[in-house]
Amino acid sequence: MLFQKVFLLAVMVLVAASFSFSQVKSTANADRRAQIRKHDPFYSEVINSLDPTNPMRMMLEAGLRGHGPHYFWMDAMKERGIKHAFFTFIFRWQTDRIVKIKLTKIVWSSQYFDAKANFTDSQTLDEIEGSDFERQIAAEAEARGIEEIKWLMTRGKKRSKLACGTISENLFDDERLPLISTNYPELDDGCKMWN
Repeated sequence: MLFQKVFLLAVMVLVAASFSFSQVKSTANADRRAQIRKHDPFYSEVINSLDPTNPMRMMLEAGLRGHGPHYFWMDAMKERGIKHAFFTFIFRWQTDRIVKIKLTKIVWSSQYFDAKANFTDSQTLDEIEGSDFERQIAAEAEARGIEEIKWLMTRGKKRSKLACGTISENLFDDERLPLISTNYPELDDGCKMWN
């Protein structure tokens, strides 16, 4: 009986200590986010330029960072005032390979995840459309889309031999930003909706 009481007391102490530790850790994370904002002007500027509900702002405030390579098209985006490019592709998967991928939509924006900042000026859009810049950045988005499609079609679940779907890719003007997406892929096993 005494052993049970001691054991129960020990468990209660451990639970209380872990709860206390999680509170300290939560406070430490908030302090760390404040320090990141304070000491890194790039992230601070991006965070402060975005609405509090903006997905990019929320990810940066949570500590997510990009660590990828710097691509030449990022400089070309900056030259044109483009911060975010959003691409939509349709695809067809048949017997373990992609048999079709087609770009259906590109949206250029002067801000991250902000529909009010989308380029609508026909002169600017005409300059971009069909340019080497558009072809290069669309090729990068397609390459990323292909990798995501392969991952989707080969992940644990048993898929049918035929599938169609829609996939979206986001590209940003700076490698220090995290790669995030707000659109889930749409997948139709058997292509019932696509015939």
